Amino acid sequence: MIIYTANKKETKTLNINNVESTQSIVYINDVIFDDVQLAQGSVEYPNLRVLQLDLNTGDVVSAKDNNLVTYSIE
Repeated sequence: MIIYTANKKETKTLNINNVESTQSIVYINDVIFDDVQLAQGSVEYPNLRVLQLDLNTGDVVSAKDNNLVTYSIE
């Protein structure tokens, strides 16, 4: 699942949210950037993991498709 493609050299913040215990794997250009086991959260207080990404023009940020994790980029 592609999350973002950089149009220029830039820094972005990737937010990763989960409620259920699961694995999160984030790739930049098909190379693993972050691979962690996310702990159990709750509906009221989901877990939040924040990654700072330094991207170059054309870099593609993607994640292993997982319906237990929500990804957003700012």
